[in-house]
Amino acid sequence: MKILSGKFKHKKINVPSDLTKTTKPSTSYLKLMLVSLLKHNKIISKYTEKSGLKVCDMFSGTGGVGFEIASNMDVSRISFIDVSTNMLSASKKTADELGLEVDTFLCDLSKGMSKVSNLYCDIVYLDPPYDIIGISGIIDRIFRQNIVNNEGIVVLEWGNDKLEDIDPSIECIFSKKAVSKTHLFFFAKKA
Repeated sequence: MKILSGKFKHKKINVPSDLTKTTKPSTSYLKLMLVSLLKHNKIISKYTEKSGLKVCDMFSGTGGVGFEIASNMDVSRISFIDVSTNMLSASKKTADELGLEVDTFLCDLSKGMSKVSNLYCDIVYLDPPYDIIGISGIIDRIFRQNIVNNEGIVVLEWGNDKLEDIDPSIECIFSKKAVSKTHLFFFAKKA
């Protein structure tokens, strides 16, 4: 795996040797589309047009999405959150090789987020397993537990165009069909 664009283009992303078949890396097309939307979409870019962005990559796997964002935007710190120690070690190794500031958190996000409260990130990206139960609760907790700051944005990569009810204080500001059945949803706090 490699970073596709930006200042780290063609740099290798470390992958653990025991990468399982249950891992579903985001496609190259989706990562490039995401970066383009974050930088150029008028609705979305107002949340991301600043320097020193803090990014959180939840269900991060090897960190490919976080590294793609850092390669293309002015990012000061990335937080990687995953259930796999091996994945987090691979992400940390890649970050060290690129000279990026990172935090890693070993956490099963479907069971709680107390380990990762108060990160105050500008961009939170989550790519959970498509069969996860309670995705709306996870999105609600990201906002309630200040994982994203009040002016930040949460991006969900999801396997269809249907979502459970989201807390009324949060709004979906933009959605885009990315690849096949995969959609990107962008959430922010209501003004």
